[in-house]
Amino acid sequence: GGGGGGSSTNTPATSWQTINISGGAISNFETTEYNNQSGLAQINAATAYIALQQNNLNVGGDNVLIAITDSGVDASHNDLNDNINPTGHSTFGLTDQASEFFHGTHVAGIAAAERNGNGIHGVAYNAKIVSVRVLGNNTESNWVNRVINSGAKIVNASWEYVPFGSISEVQTLIESSNEMVLLQ
Repeated sequence: GGGGGGSSTNTPATSWQTINISGGAISNFETTEYNNQSGLAQINAATAYIALQQNNLNVGGDNVLIAITDSGVDASHNDLNDNINPTGHSTFGLTDQASEFFHGTHVAGIAAAERNGNGIHGVAYNAKIVSVRVLGNNTESNWVNRVINSGAKIVNASWEYVPFGSISEVQTLIESSNEMVLLQ
């Protein structure tokens, strides 16, 4: 695996371990985009990327599908447009009206904004996004089933109140989360 001259192994890490990182490897990840997204430095993402790379693990979120359950995602945003899940059934909640859907677009950017040399990049910069609109006007009524059936293994649910006032829908999602990671 890549790296900056430190020791590496081809065996995936199965428990916490110390990773020796040296040389210029971190600078390969600490780009202008990385520095523009202050949260990446706060969580030491560059160090995590190196550890993943040295263990031949998925660095950028390739083949990862993240459901953003929120106010919708601006599908035309230049840091997100290539990371929107391309299948037709997974675009509910996408919009070109960025001002109305700021929070969902913001959350999607933190999770999966592209590493394209512009703006910022997200934690999993190659992951695909499924936008499920659960907040605001024109919300999807069967959003829990759509999230469960989307194939997403990571679900962001960073809302302050329960959509539609239905605790049972959220409970269904939580009960299904043994097959996915639910971020609240």
